[in-house]
Amino acid sequence: MSSSTKIEFISNKLRHVDEQTWFDHLQDDGDDMTKEEKTASKKTGLKQVFFKGLFHKYIYELGLNFYTNLQKNENLVPKLPKNKFDTIKCVSEYKLLNRTKFLIADAHNHPEGAVFLELWASSKKINKNDSVFILLQQDLLSNFYKFWVPNEREAMKHTPDDKLRLTGILLSNQVCNYLPYVMGITAGGSWQQLDASRGHQALGCNLALDLFTDLKYTVQLPE
Repeated sequence: MSSSTKIEFISNKLRHVDEQTWFDHLQDDGDDMTKEEKTASKKTGLKQVFFKGLFHKYIYELGLNFYTNLQKNENLVPKLPKNKFDTIKCVSEYKLLNRTKFLIADAHNHPEGAVFLELWASSKKINKNDSVFILLQQDLLSNFYKFWVPNEREAMKHTPDDKLRLTGILLSNQVCNYLPYVMGITAGGSWQQLDASRGHQALGCNLALDLFTDLKYTVQLPE
């Protein structure tokens, strides 16, 4: 999978829930529940996420909305888990662990702070507190991308062809002179020579990486 595919995956608005709903539900501070309330919630089938001693009804609802939306666009998320409850729990816990709280006066320091401040101002469901939770839907999708896109992990594994290509590059005319530095087997010397050795090592590694990732570069067989 190319990085552009990942960018498209996290940016496609079909995978996002409504921005205002996302913002409003993300502000869920959680509640304590009495034994009677717990019993009542079980009877009514009210679903909540229990996290660090508090129950989060709206975080659960947001996870449900998110999962349902992805289900409707299953062709865009080929490996979306079939176990809805476990997926909602994972997504909800990610939101709770990774959302960041900003004072309203400081929210502009976040790259998307202006957008969240507009959502805060237009919200009709939350109390206008002096702080907001911020988390981008793109960040959540980016985190789960490697689990929800087929063969992503397999595509990242080294193959025999990768190893042969790297060997050919290391032995190429462009890189072979740097090979002793890359392998760290150069002789010692003065501190100036040692500094130069580290520079050659970095240059050799960067050159090998550039050639390895350059799809137009063809490894030549040794003469």
